[in-house]
Amino acid sequence: MTPDSQHKQQLAGYYSSRSVTYDTESSFHPRLAHHLVEQIRLRPGQQVLDIATGTGLVAIAAARQVGSQGFVLGLDFSDEMLKQAQRKADFLNLENIEFRLADVEAVSLPAEHFDTVFCCSALVLLSDIPVALKCWHTLLRVGGSLAVNGFSEYAFVASMVMHRVAAPYGVSLTAWNYPTGTPERFHQLLAAAGFQNIQITAKQFGGYLSLEDLKKWWRLPSDRPNPFDRPLLALSETQLQQLQREYFAELEAIATPQGVWNDITAYTAICRK
Repeated sequence: MTPDSQHKQQLAGYYSSRSVTYDTESSFHPRLAHHLVEQIRLRPGQQVLDIATGTGLVAIAAARQVGSQGFVLGLDFSDEMLKQAQRKADFLNLENIEFRLADVEAVSLPAEHFDTVFCCSALVLLSDIPVALKCWHTLLRVGGSLAVNGFSEYAFVASMVMHRVAAPYGVSLTAWNYPTGTPERFHQLLAAAGFQNIQITAKQFGGYLSLEDLKKWWRLPSDRPNPFDRPLLALSETQLQQLQREYFAELEAIATPQGVWNDITAYTAICRK
């Protein structure tokens, strides 16, 4: 198995493990999806592709807007996430939507077929973002729109702290939000894939988290299905215990009476082919 295939398999497993609780873990994912769909004026009859559809948060909202004459196709790595999406679509009696298990980085669909392509909360997780963007570009009709989001390089406090405390141990954790970490960097990615009329806006989805909840985030590497945490498996048990103490200590150092501020600055990009 190639590293790329292994990454995709691990990513699918990670999200499958979260499929039942994904929509209710917090209000973050539904709010982010709702905001992305709001940025595009979908019209009845349009053809829509939702990349990394997950539990169908974006796809279902889009299907309700394009109506019975339109169609929405949702693709995802995770079959368990797709099962949740299908259950929700069935409950709403939506007949203009389909979900498929697929490699979202190498989509095999007719060129210039879709009016709009969405990708919510997943671009930064892909193994080859430039290749994926170019693939999606070919699927859009001329004048069609891509709506995609990413995150600031300073987003998600637990991840930021873990990166800092792991570095002295020689562990280099992937800075998965780096490619979209600034509006300029995000713009360059999209322009290189051929997109035009690129507009990027920022919105804060963060808030304060309790110190107790952040400490619960700690898990042993063997219990971490997230592929981005795999380098921690190289550490010994003694090192992991020390790493945990340092992780907790840094969180305590930045805690306030309100809790620990968890920045989630999301950048939303709307662009055209």
